[in-house]
Amino acid sequence: MYTSSLGAETYIIIGCAALTTMFSTTLTTLDASPRSMAKTVELLFKNTSKHLYLSWLSVLVIGSILIFFFLNSELGFLVQVATVLSFLTAPFYALSNYILLSSKHTPKAWQPSFKMHILSVLGITFLILFSIWYLTTL
Repeated sequence: MYTSSLGAETYIIIGCAALTTMFSTTLTTLDASPRSMAKTVELLFKNTSKHLYLSWLSVLVIGSILIFFFLNSELGFLVQVATVLSFLTAPFYALSNYILLSSKHTPKAWQPSFKMHILSVLGITFLILFSIWYLTTL
């Protein structure tokens, strides 16, 4: 698609850019998600096990492999599931982030201003409404 628009000579550049993007996204996800889940478990349950990160990394890798193997012949369905989950989890993550940043756990100097609170509530409302609209149009 890109080479037809930009020319055949851009094939290598586009391929490298796509590979780099996919690799960095995968690497970031495999690192950040288990770290944040391990920290969440540590904070919620006062669990200081050194194996939390590796446990969550294992869950993520095994879960990803299982999803890929079960849905590899249905890539269209896999993309649809990923899209739906993204739309449904975005409001949850936005609300969780807003609650955390507005709570006593965040120093007052780092908390959002009044205008940012209003913008945050409007953004979360938009995400919720957009998710509802998206679900009704499937």
